[in-house]
Amino acid sequence: MQIHTATLEVIESVGVRFPSEKALNILEEHDAKVDRQTMVARIPGHVIEEYLAKAPPTYTLAALDPALDLPLDGNHSFLGTDGCGVEILDAFSGERRRTTKQDVMDVARVADYLDAIAFHWVPISARTAHPRAEACMSSRLCGG
Repeated sequence: MQIHTATLEVIESVGVRFPSEKALNILEEHDAKVDRQTMVARIPGHVIEEYLAKAPPTYTLAALDPALDLPLDGNHSFLGTDGCGVEILDAFSGERRRTTKQDVMDVARVADYLDAIAFHWVPISARTAHPRAEACMSSRLCGG
């Protein structure tokens, strides 16, 4: 309970960055204090508690194959990949460099072979993307 209470205090006093005008509008409509310049919303703890009470107590992280569905019920825990890093340490050269489409494929392949990984959430983003995507990556709207 102490972690939950401390988290609510941080969200209310420090805030959370939401690089989405739509999200900021919704949060502002629900009593969050929004700083449009920094895209940070400070959300009152009572608002978070109110919406947590409305959320279902359990749900399923559904897979394409229902046999691989994961019950998110508080009784199970699962290890997955996550992050969206834009740099990587090359496994062969040790060089720190921008991620590529090949890195995205390689990391997914490794995660797929590891029995401990229950789900794959893209942990890196290919920085060798189309120039428009590259511009987005460095913009305020994409969090770069």
